[in-house]
Amino acid sequence: MVKLLPGHSFSASDNDLYNGFSPRLSSEPELHSVDISEENYDKRKLTTFELSEIKEYAKIYFVGPHAKKQIDFDDKDGVYKVVLHDHLAYRFEIIKSIGKGSFGH
Repeated sequence: MVKLLPGHSFSASDNDLYNGFSPRLSSEPELHSVDISEENYDKRKLTTFELSEIKEYAKIYFVGPHAKKQIDFDDKDGVYKVVLHDHLAYRFEIIKSIGKGSFGH
């Protein structure tokens, strides 16, 4: 589940409905990013990997400050470990897991 900013919604044209629904934002959201050169977030709450990786992103929208960070991203079978309240590419917050997919356990 991804949170949308107030005033934004998904829309689909009639053509999309016939060709397989492909949701898109009805307008460009005005997101506010964190300037990573400033001390706007607690760097102690990021892993060593994140402290290195975050430098590659021009804009940071979310860092997952309340997530229970893990060192490994996947289990022994290569399945991604979902961590609630963590970030996806420093842009989205993981709110909940809604399933494990076709090949889930």
